[in-house]
Amino acid sequence: MVTHVGKDTILSVTRAKAAGSVFIVLQGNLDEHLATRLHKVCNELLPRGLRWAYLDLDLVPFVSAAGINHITEIAGGLKERQGGIVIVRPRPKVRVTFDMLTLDGWFHMVEKLEEAEEWASRTAPPPSRPKRHTVKLQKPVAQRSVATDSPTLNPAAVPLPKPRLRPKTGEAQSQ
Repeated sequence: MVTHVGKDTILSVTRAKAAGSVFIVLQGNLDEHLATRLHKVCNELLPRGLRWAYLDLDLVPFVSAAGINHITEIAGGLKERQGGIVIVRPRPKVRVTFDMLTLDGWFHMVEKLEEAEEWASRTAPPPSRPKRHTVKLQKPVAQRSVATDSPTLNPAAVPLPKPRLRPKTGEAQSQ
């Protein structure tokens, strides 16, 4: 789909086997510049149904705080769609960075693309059913009395005023 060559760049963005997922190969330091480009690519793919992004970090020797910030923002947007980010083939130094920051709740790390797709398919939500309209019935506040044809209050449905524990300033306490 997209192919760029250069230092600190996105090498390729291709569709993965699972629906709504892409495989993104990054090269160079995952800093503010590369992460901004990655964020832009993912934002362009969101309207097309993107749910899972598999980030191949084999060619990424370093991840900055700004880079982590961007990919956690992307992951948050994908989690809203019942998806997320799977980190594929991270280098040891990059893996240590993610481990030290305890980001395992944001990302899943695997060594092969096949593992990433298998993991994403296991965690994918079941197909959604159409939502049905539900009506919540509440107790009526007033009901008609059959005997008198006048409304009678339902005391269980009428909110009672809260009792004051202390008198207002300047008021005398009643005994």
